Amino acid sequence: MDPELEGELEIGAGLRSDDWWQRFRAKRVAVPDVRGLFCNVRLEVAARASLRLTTVRLPSRPMPVEGLVVDQSPRAPARLHEHGGLTIQVWHPHARP
Repeated sequence: MDPELEGELEIGAGLRSDDWWQRFRAKRVAVPDVRGLFCNVRLEVAARASLRLTTVRLPSRPMPVEGLVVDQSPRAPARLHEHGGLTIQVWHPHARP
């Protein structure tokens, strides 16, 4: 047998056919509903759920104040893979010219 293939066979030899499925299912988390929360709270909620956040600011020139989450994608009660992406839209008051 080819020595390179022996190493590959040994790596996968201890896995049963349903082990990969259990690991796949175990790493899915419920998406929290963060709509209506302020930014500092939504960071804590997303961290507890092990999700990565992508933030979209709604006004083009926002004031430098804490924003309010007005929408998210995907919406709760969806399930994502652990460390999956959650996109939120944050509203800030417009900056004064």
